[in-house]
Amino acid sequence: MRREYLVNHGVSPDSIVKVEDGRDTICEAFSAREIAKGLGLRKITLVTSDKHIKRSMFIFRRIFGQDIEIEGSSTPCGDLLDENEENEYLGAVRQFFVRFPETIPTPNLDTWFINHRHLYDEYKRIHDIYHPVGKESQAYMGVRKEIQIGSMPLSSK
Repeated sequence: MRREYLVNHGVSPDSIVKVEDGRDTICEAFSAREIAKGLGLRKITLVTSDKHIKRSMFIFRRIFGQDIEIEGSSTPCGDLLDENEENEYLGAVRQFFVRFPETIPTPNLDTWFINHRHLYDEYKRIHDIYHPVGKESQAYMGVRKEIQIGSMPLSSK
């Protein structure tokens, strides 16, 4: 859907790079940063849903730093995400990144979740407020399997 949006707005298909690595927006940002640096890019456009754009832009700008300019472009997601829920996630991620240096080295993505479990536990707490057990959001269900590392669940609860 994002690729189609870009092509329909005049972007050449050859200019679109899909980031395949990453279990969530943070890991995607680290992966995208490495790809962008490898390609010598000075500017990228981040395309995501309209309700996820604020959090995505914060994360990408924080991880990319000043070296690469990031523009945002959003596409409607309907009821797939809740704007209030996304705002709570944004608050949690802002608090999380306060303790990091201005330039954040690319971590080993396999251990990122283990090392920063408190953030993902907070994400789960927020999620559970908006989506009681048995009524998980479609977005959450789509990534649930990807968030597990080995047999370790997302939350210790």
